[in-house]
Amino acid sequence: YTYQDDITREQMKAIVMENYDPEFSRLVQPDDVVVAGANFGTGSSREQAATALLAAGVRLVVCESASETFKRNAVNNGLLVLESPRLVQWLRKRFQSPDAAPTIVSGLDAHVGLVAGKIQLTDSSGTSVYDGDLPRIGKAAQEIIVAGGLENWVRARMAAQ
Repeated sequence: YTYQDDITREQMKAIVMENYDPEFSRLVQPDDVVVAGANFGTGSSREQAATALLAAGVRLVVCESASETFKRNAVNNGLLVLESPRLVQWLRKRFQSPDAAPTIVSGLDAHVGLVAGKIQLTDSSGTSVYDGDLPRIGKAAQEIIVAGGLENWVRARMAAQ
C-alpha cells in the first residue's frame, strides 16, 4: 500500500498499523489517543503513515520519541504527535504483562490541555490516575493542527486575503 496514491480513507482505516498489530484497525475508535514507544514513525517518510491514523479517527499520538520526518508529515496533515517518555513509562508499568496484546485498550480517558502542556488520565469513575506535562507546541503548528493540516491552513490564509 505504501506507494498507492489512489488509496481511499476507508482503505487506509482498514490497514492502519497492520504490520504492528492486525487487530489495531478493529480496536481503534474515533478520538482515541495512540500511545507508543520509542522511535514512532521511524522508517516511513510517506505521509500515509500519518493520514492512515487520521482516517481511523486518531488526532493525537503521544510517544516516547518519534521520527522528525514523521512528526512534520503528521503536523502537515493535522495529526499531533507529542513526546512524553514519562507518560509512556507510567502506562507501560500499569499495563505491561508477558501475555499482553500489541494493542491495549486502556479504558482511560485523556484530558489534554495543549496550551498549558498538560495531560490528565482518568479511570471509568472519573478519578484522576495520572497528571503530567506534555511539550507545548508553537503557534504555527497549533494553527496548522486546528485547520486540519497545512493545505487547509494555506487555503484559509489565501481566502482571507
